[in-house]
Amino acid sequence: MRRSFLIFTTTFLTALMLGSHAIPDKGEEVSVPSGEWTGRWWAGIARAEYDFSANPGGGWSAPNRAQGLRLTADGAVARVSPRNEGQAPWILKLGLRSLGRERSMTAVAPGTIRAEGNRVEQRRDSLGLTEWYANLRSGIEQGFTIDRRPDADSEGSPLVLDLFFE
Repeated sequence: MRRSFLIFTTTFLTALMLGSHAIPDKGEEVSVPSGEWTGRWWAGIARAEYDFSANPGGGWSAPNRAQGLRLTADGAVARVSPRNEGQAPWILKLGLRSLGRERSMTAVAPGTIRAEGNRVEQRRDSLGLTEWYANLRSGIEQGFTIDRRPDADSEGSPLVLDLFFE
């Protein structure tokens, strides 16, 4: 829906800008008005290129044009792959296997997934944990927000996030 809105907005604003000037004679230069609003407009379009959109089969997907990557997430695992189909095929799967203290690990089940803008979150309420990915021009960032201390009985041991990638 965002992409169709973006295409509509781009088409509308282009027609508005072109229609507001007389058609020049051949050989005459056409200038597009510049100003603060056009800078904000282009910046908004550039940011929207990294936003997530819903996949028809479930989950979320976003291109990363600057890095030539695509990130998809479905609540259990995140996948990073080449953005263009013409590139050599490969997929890097990332995820969280378990969480806890050294002697008291809890397996992590798939979570509830949601996306807003260039960020997708996999929420696991039973563990008080959110695994998130931010799709940035500079790359894809993975992070974790932990709402509460896991297993307070083992406070002397460090917190462990058992990640996997394949």
